[in-house]
Amino acid sequence: MAFNFKESAKKATVISDLMEGREKIKVSDIINDEVLAGQVTLTDFDIVNGADKNGNPITYPIFTYKEDESKFFNGGYVLNKVVSQWLAEFDDNMEKCRAEFRSSGGVTIVMTSSQTKGGHNIVNVDFK
Repeated sequence: MAFNFKESAKKATVISDLMEGREKIKVSDIINDEVLAGQVTLTDFDIVNGADKNGNPITYPIFTYKEDESKFFNGGYVLNKVVSQWLAEFDDNMEKCRAEFRSSGGVTIVMTSSQTKGGHNIVNVDFK
């Protein structure tokens, strides 16, 4: 069978399987949604490697949520720390950690907007 260059190229451009076929939503949209009011049940996560606006490498989590499986959102500082902790508990085995997370039914969180004393916008995360 001949090598499929097109399929290989497509695989190389996938940042995360969780993004495929889903719409990106902003955390602020979840917080400001009248029905959700910032509360969602996380159903899956992944870690993405990217770059900030200056081209510096960054790593951040992305999540899908039960209330609308057609969307995903990027996690910030707090959720990045949470995922790092989860992975540490599984000896950094992403596949095993994600599988266990999905089979557990996920985690319900409530996100709210806040500001630091210095005026920086932050998202507070409470776990239900």
